[in-house]
Amino acid sequence: MDFNVIEAIKERRSVRTFEEKPLTAELKQQISDYIATLSNPFGDDTVRIPITDRRLADSGEKLGTYGVVKDASAFIGLLCGRSETSIVAAGYEFEQLILYITSLGLGTVWLGATFSRKKFSAAFKIKKTEQLLAITPVGYPAKKRLVERLLRTVARSDTRLPWNELFFNENFSTQLTADVAGDHAEALEMVRLAPSATNTQPWRIVKNGDRYHFYIAFKEKPSDDEYIFRLIDMGIALCHFDLSLKSANIEGQFTHVDPNIPDCPIAYRYVATWSPTESPE
Repeated sequence: MDFNVIEAIKERRSVRTFEEKPLTAELKQQISDYIATLSNPFGDDTVRIPITDRRLADSGEKLGTYGVVKDASAFIGLLCGRSETSIVAAGYEFEQLILYITSLGLGTVWLGATFSRKKFSAAFKIKKTEQLLAITPVGYPAKKRLVERLLRTVARSDTRLPWNELFFNENFSTQLTADVAGDHAEALEMVRLAPSATNTQPWRIVKNGDRYHFYIAFKEKPSDDEYIFRLIDMGIALCHFDLSLKSANIEGQFTHVDPNIPDCPIAYRYVATWSPTESPE
């Protein structure tokens, strides 16, 4: 890791208004080079992250983002295959990239809906086997416009659920405390700070010994788009947890073996389990 993950997570903010100046060639190259290094812990090779200049049409970027974004220097797309694993993997890789871009002092924002899919799909030369999940503008942050402040208020972007609603010990009836989480407490706090679609924070985590089981929480039957957004959110949460632990020199791996916790709410769906890497004897 060539940047401070914890600091980037704490510093990251959704930015929709940018200074009207292009990225330097050096910064563009740094971002492109970093994209080339991205991978995910699920072995999915369908994730593709292209970057394009901001002007997608003669009339400019506003046609692409419905006025939600102003004066972005460039746009980056998130494409992947159509399996659930691919979507989670895509969320993981894109969030890692966003954290890296944050460490460069630049602004980004996850956009999953408020952009023209037709125009961006054409700009990114989408393949038949791919789907365009999200985009982010990239640029130098500027003073927030009124519309941006309103969007943050509507999305409850500055609020986060407390530990007792997100993290559990052994089962879903016992709350997990930072003391019990020990060396993993900081990584869990970084998950709590993670961004999610409309700030729903759908992740629930159960500690079982030295393993952590990740679940998606649904309050009602989601639409197809909502379900995809939740999978992306889980990729973001897994990224924050994994990278935070790696920054503390704690290695582990993700597997998919449902622990079948007896009191798991019916609206929750198991996604993955993190287990520590065993030290060689």
